[in-house]
Amino acid sequence: MIEIFSNDIPVADVRDKVSAAVKQAIGDRPGDWEVEIHSSSWIITVTGPNDFQWEREFFGPDEHDPDFIRQQVDSALPR
Repeated sequence: MIEIFSNDIPVADVRDKVSAAVKQAIGDRPGDWEVEIHSSSWIITVTGPNDFQWEREFFGPDEHDPDFIRQQVDSALPR
């Protein structure tokens, strides 16, 4: 299960696209996943099974792109 329990990106379209990108990156990996997305500094935190925790700050327009975010989250998660 994937729960995005915090996403305060103010623009609804961008908020939805970033949430969807993170969910796509997590995909069908087993276990419970929790995500926080904070727009003030564009920090995304992912917590998952087996004490997994990952956090990254995304800088500038290129790194705020949902496809870029999806790729970064996907590459950080265990296979």
